Amino acid sequence: QHAGYYTFVIMAAAVLLASALAMALLFWSFRDRAEMAKEILLRMQKGDLKARFPTTRMDEVGQMMVLFNQMGDEIERLVESLKKNETHRLELMQSLTHDLRTPVSSLRNLIETLRFEDKRLEPKAKVELMDLAYQETEYLTRLVEDLLFLALVLEPKYKDETGQVAMHDVIEAQMAAASATHPKVQ
Repeated sequence: QHAGYYTFVIMAAAVLLASALAMALLFWSFRDRAEMAKEILLRMQKGDLKARFPTTRMDEVGQMMVLFNQMGDEIERLVESLKKNETHRLELMQSLTHDLRTPVSSLRNLIETLRFEDKRLEPKAKVELMDLAYQETEYLTRLVEDLLFLALVLEPKYKDETGQVAMHDVIEAQMAAASATHPKVQ
């Protein structure tokens, strides 16, 4: 009877020791992953949008890392798209500025001629200058209307600004999405 008792005590101690060892290994594994997560998040916060989690295991944490990496890919794609749109917008503004300078200069010259040379101009020349001035104002009116239309069409949906991001909320949202997609994963 003592042998059965000792066997039970030894087995219970072995189970407790194995459980403690498993918990310690699990804790160290999660601690290492938490440190890695902090490092990746800090890199992204500092502007390194290519920072990603290495995904070597496909356990629950590995699946979350894959989802986080997909979110990082989408953020990087959106930022690149915004940069490209901003470049196109600047090029358009430069082109439009050039297009506006020409008729404004022409109109200024016509008005200066009418203002300072009025007494020496023939009535026919005055009418021609006024017609040219009118045509230039019509051209400017069309350009301004086109600009207003473009401003409405090309209005950016995102503003270039910096601010705090509650990563805890972002991660919780990703975890909720993963739970909905993979209900068997704990």
